[in-house]
Amino acid sequence: MWWFETTVLSYKGFNMSQLNIDEAWLNISSMFGIPVWLYVLSDNCQECPFQKFLEYPILANFSYKSTMNVQYGTTFRFRTEGNSTHVSVSDDEFKVCDLPAKLGEFGVYSIFVENESSNGPGPHCVLKCDLEPVDIYLPIFGTLFFWIIIGLICSSVAKNKTSLIAGLKLIMCRIPFVQRSLLVDRVMPPENHEPDSQSLNASKVTSNSEAEQCNRTLGEHEANVSEVAPLVESPTGSQSVQSVRRDCVKERLKSLDAFRGLCILIMIFVDDGGGNYYFFRHCTWDGLYVADLAFPWFIWICGVCIPLSLHSKKSSGSPKLPIFFVILKRSIKLILLGLMVNTSTRATAAQLENLRFPGVLQRFGICYFVGASLFLWDSRECTSSDTSQNRPHNQATENLSRLERWKVCFDDIAAISFPWMLVIACATLHTVLIFTLHVPHCPTGYLGPGGLHRNNSISKQCVGGTTGYVDRLIFGQHHIHNRPTSKAVYDSGPFDPEGLLGVLTSLLQIWLGVQAGLILLTYRSSSARVYRFLTWSAFCGIVGLLLCGGFKNEGWIPVNKNLWSLSFVLVTSSAALMLLTVLYLVVDVFKLWSGSPLMETGMNSILLYLGHEVCHAMLPWHYSYGRMETHISRLFESSWGTVLWITFAIYLHKRKLFFVV
Repeated sequence: MWWFETTVLSYKGFNMSQLNIDEAWLNISSMFGIPVWLYVLSDNCQECPFQKFLEYPILANFSYKSTMNVQYGTTFRFRTEGNSTHVSVSDDEFKVCDLPAKLGEFGVYSIFVENESSNGPGPHCVLKCDLEPVDIYLPIFGTLFFWIIIGLICSSVAKNKTSLIAGLKLIMCRIPFVQRSLLVDRVMPPENHEPDSQSLNASKVTSNSEAEQCNRTLGEHEANVSEVAPLVESPTGSQSVQSVRRDCVKERLKSLDAFRGLCILIMIFVDDGGGNYYFFRHCTWDGLYVADLAFPWFIWICGVCIPLSLHSKKSSGSPKLPIFFVILKRSIKLILLGLMVNTSTRATAAQLENLRFPGVLQRFGICYFVGASLFLWDSRECTSSDTSQNRPHNQATENLSRLERWKVCFDDIAAISFPWMLVIACATLHTVLIFTLHVPHCPTGYLGPGGLHRNNSISKQCVGGTTGYVDRLIFGQHHIHNRPTSKAVYDSGPFDPEGLLGVLTSLLQIWLGVQAGLILLTYRSSSARVYRFLTWSAFCGIVGLLLCGGFKNEGWIPVNKNLWSLSFVLVTSSAALMLLTVLYLVVDVFKLWSGSPLMETGMNSILLYLGHEVCHAMLPWHYSYGRMETHISRLFESSWGTVLWITFAIYLHKRKLFFVV
């Protein structure tokens, strides 16, 4: 698949086939009178020093060839001294010139330093593009177009198959013998096929259970966490009981399943490499890329489903203690599964002396336990807050007193007011600890990656500040993640992005989801739900932006997935609320889209996650052919594995097989 990303195999002595993905050729030369050394600084390394690029000096009138990673922008610096491995960005007395540049994949560039230039006297750096780079974004559109065509073909085949079966049945019905047989079967039941008492009793039980369900409060939830009250108005005096019973049918919100499915597909795609595009991976430290959204969104949507799954059990008067033990049992299962997943990453991961304790499912299990327990024990019954439902038909909204207006507006918040206080206290404790707790040999309140950060003045053991220190203190250095995203860039020490201190802010993440789920219970009309979703989204987004200052690396609390910072929780929750609003309107309100295949994927999300973690390096989900040093080859491989899991989820859905923990 080279034709997508290169046009020639060699160019003026440069072997283009030797280039790896996101690399380019550099032709380095000098017209300076004395030897110079080349140093580089990547835009991905914030507040870092320049690092030596070549170990040998660049002599006058000589050229040197070298490959270079061009995934991020780079600043080149020529110096007259090369004894130091790292040099400061400022106060460099040996600096000749600096040259910021953004190079492209599979390009050929000439970079040189000269004594004088047309811009004025003195040394000057020059960058020249000899061979234009390739378009690395074309494979994204090509791969997306390919899978859309495949999806349309498969959908058309499935519809034609259904039509073919229906046509065959219609033809068979027109055959006289078959038609008479069907008529006899309909009019006269076969011998010994009288309905027995057992089937009649089952029929009565079913009808009775349906009647009982319709007699319950609208919005009650039992079996499925994605079922909520239908979008209908409550009965008025002119409505009959039969019409109420017809309307009293649970509505499954497909948008919740679609949201959950999107989260798991993002997880699978980015874990498979995401085509080796940097914006599909995790941020090195501060910032937000696509992979950083999946896990917080998954925790958030778990919170949305907690009120939907526990509301009916609480309303029916079921004892809370057995429900609590079910919650505890599920949380323990998630934590144990997380430990098992940690041992599948590499051959030595199962060694007890190096077993990683924190993890994705461990964090998920703890947050679910706390969030579900708080809602179970400390939430009051919350009736529907739509004014038209709680009041007589002839009473207008303007006749409400000011106190009643406030109750209507904040009924969903007041229902879980005490848990909100606890969650806010946890987030406050997290903020106080990261800024005030003293970490040995590290600046107080430090939130950076350590290592090369701040011009190589911070120890690599200071990675994450208080967050990393707490994990090393409790778990030990050998039981946390030894290869964090910051290690390759900043030369950081061991750090776990799913550590203990991040649980405090993760509780806020899941509780914001609980609040969204309670909105679905409290407000029955789609307009009221959407209004509340957008209000909460705007509030979380504004506060999050204020905390980070609207910048990637600045502000009081930067957006950081590794630290699970407060601004990260608020910004990702804001995006989750906005996305759920869009899905809710498109899938459930206007019904412009069925939610497939995200809906089927979301209904077996845990199974797909576990299956991917175990099978991600196996055929047929993963394959390798040749060097695969292009975006198109890796992108197709990543999307291939993702599409296979989607197909598997659709198969399970058609067979009505669902895996729950």
